[in-house]
Amino acid sequence: MTNETLSVSRTIEAPREEVFAVLADPEPIGPILSRLPRDGGQCIEHGHQIRHLVVLESRTEVTLTYDWSAVPPSLREHIPFPPFPIDHLEQSLANLARLANSG
Repeated sequence: MTNETLSVSRTIEAPREEVFAVLADPEPIGPILSRLPRDGGQCIEHGHQIRHLVVLESRTEVTLTYDWSAVPPSLREHIPFPPFPIDHLEQSLANLARLANSG
């Protein structure tokens, strides 16, 4: 974490394919997260960056980062960083884990 980013990681007890299935479905979490490359890598959109690293066949490590570096000074004057507490990102990964494990 730098002074312009917030990052959290979580190991999800689900294979990568199940995690991707949740990320590709715009219903439960919204279309922003649906563009994660299926072959590994990262997705960056609207300041959110999602990366994953397969830990074992049945587990996936996911990192969610909120990047503030592209926010213009005119907005920074009115919205402090971070714009929300880090537990917002932790809850997002907890929801992803819950949805991946329920599939």
